[in-house]
Amino acid sequence: MGALAVRLLKTLLAAATLLVPCAALADGSPRRLAHHTHQSWTEATGAPAPVLDMAQGRDGFLWLATGEGLFRFDGISFERIVPEGKAAEDDYPTAVFVARNRDVWTAFKASRRFAVYRDGVFTSMMPWRARAGGTELSAAGNRPASDRR
Repeated sequence: MGALAVRLLKTLLAAATLLVPCAALADGSPRRLAHHTHQSWTEATGAPAPVLDMAQGRDGFLWLATGEGLFRFDGISFERIVPEGKAAEDDYPTAVFVARNRDVWTAFKASRRFAVYRDGVFTSMMPWRARAGGTELSAAGNRPASDRR
């Protein structure tokens, strides 16, 4: 490429860089508060309560640990996620964590167990229990690395 072509290309890139932000303001109308809406969710409108913890996943869902259970909120409605098996009425999630791989982990109050919501299945794990020579996790036979033989 010649020097003239390089200079022309640089000029075109500079012009495009300066004009693109102006195109966004082309309609000239300022955004006023009246253009926005506000929506709130309360217990009276169907929101679970009390909310004890909240986390947001990469997919945008809000996950709520509440006194009524674990809920997934998509911005419009609340979906209750029910763990497998039976849980006592006073055993509700008090914490929620969304991992990078999109697994949703919760910790339950009364039973001190954990549960993971993965691929549409909410699986409970029993808390650590004492065992001769070490400890083991009751779910799926998982044991800590120090206890494996």
